[in-house]
Amino acid sequence: MKTLLVDTHALYREGLALLITRSFPELELLQAGDIAEALAQLERHSDLNLVLLDLELPDVEGAQGWRRIRSRGCSRSLECGRRTTSR
Repeated sequence: MKTLLVDTHALYREGLALLITRSFPELELLQAGDIAEALAQLERHSDLNLVLLDLELPDVEGAQGWRRIRSRGCSRSLECGRRTTSR
């Protein structure tokens, strides 16, 4: 399974990546720090199965990031997880 983790906070993203890869060693985990990086990763990796997306990215509002991912022609079935915080 190939997963994309998208979060602007590098420390949080790295910690979560460590937890995920230790829990699921067979999983291939890609990372992005913003929606532009996420879209680029989607272009390079057409076989993604799961996107874990922070819905409070500074370069998009709320679910707009997910809509941008879907509008880029990602017709394959992707699951989306989300993380929110009170900042």
